[in-house]
Amino acid sequence: EKLNHSLAAKSIKIYCYDWDTNNYLMEFLSIREMSRKIGRSTVYIKTKLDKNVPVICIINNIEYKFNIKSIKL
Repeated sequence: EKLNHSLAAKSIKIYCYDWDTNNYLMEFLSIREMSRKIGRSTVYIKTKLDKNVPVICIINNIEYKFNIKSIKL
């Protein structure tokens, strides 16, 4: 069971691009880290990742509209 847990915990980097300009804005080391920073569930992030749908969130009182990718463009 411990082995399975450590395999499941493999981090996927999340690359965040501006929805309108596609400019690179920031990245997160894992889905869990992004979830904590933007106040959204890991399931929410997973359903948006690599799907070309906007992720709207607020980080440090700034609203972002991200296109999130698992591969750096």
